[in-house]
Amino acid sequence: MSVSLHICGVTPPDDEFYQMKAVWDSCTAADIDVPEKVLEYFDWKSPDERGINRVITDGITQYSDKYESGYDVELSRLDPNIRFIRITLSY
Repeated sequence: MSVSLHICGVTPPDDEFYQMKAVWDSCTAADIDVPEKVLEYFDWKSPDERGINRVITDGITQYSDKYESGYDVELSRLDPNIRFIRITLSY
């Protein structure tokens, strides 16, 4: 079994989010394809009411020593719209 760690920046829902979600929901209800622009906006995942998750790759460095290991996230390099960071461990 392996462990996977993901670090995402979360942008809370705003007017654009709710407009895109309305399109997503309408297309889904009508059983038609969601437009590419809307799919891209939500990173090809179903909309999450908590906001948009963006995987952070820039500004992350790994560290380790004899007793621990982890990651540093350089906050100054994040998109200013990111309100919080979500760290997910998957098994």
